[in-house]
Amino acid sequence: MRVLTFTAIAAICCAFAFPSDRLSEEETIRGLEAEEVAALLSADTKKLEALWDDSMVVNSPLDLIAKKKDVLARVSDGRIAYASFERRIEAIVIQGGIAVVMGSETGVPSPTHVLRPGRMNRRFTNIWAKREGAWRQIARHSNLICDRSGAAQSARPSRPGDESSLAR
Repeated sequence: MRVLTFTAIAAICCAFAFPSDRLSEEETIRGLEAEEVAALLSADTKKLEALWDDSMVVNSPLDLIAKKKDVLARVSDGRIAYASFERRIEAIVIQGGIAVVMGSETGVPSPTHVLRPGRMNRRFTNIWAKREGAWRQIARHSNLICDRSGAAQSARPSRPGDESSLAR
């Protein structure tokens, strides 16, 4: 009887322990997402470099695959710069050491931004991996969404040659 009681108590404790661990991990990921937005708004490449894994790749709205160094260079020289930027997280799924974050973003590019000026609305997916006890973003996909008329927003660079430094 004691073994059965102990087993039942242990099972109940485990059932309640894992959701709190998961909630804690989700809060951590939400905090990292907020740090990334703040770093993008302030063009803080040192912070972005710390948040992003060296192997990170981005499937960008420019129809290109960009590596971490390419994105950092664009932030550094102002080709990725925002007057305002808001990220709305709609879902976070954590499985083991991988976190997938999905939602929408609204940004107003600065005049130096590679995309044409004007408000842009996007869907995004960010993927984070926990390595050596720390979460790092390993991949990102974002795409412009259509306006209400069904017309896609233009993702073509506003300056000739802006697409040259991204990996294909």
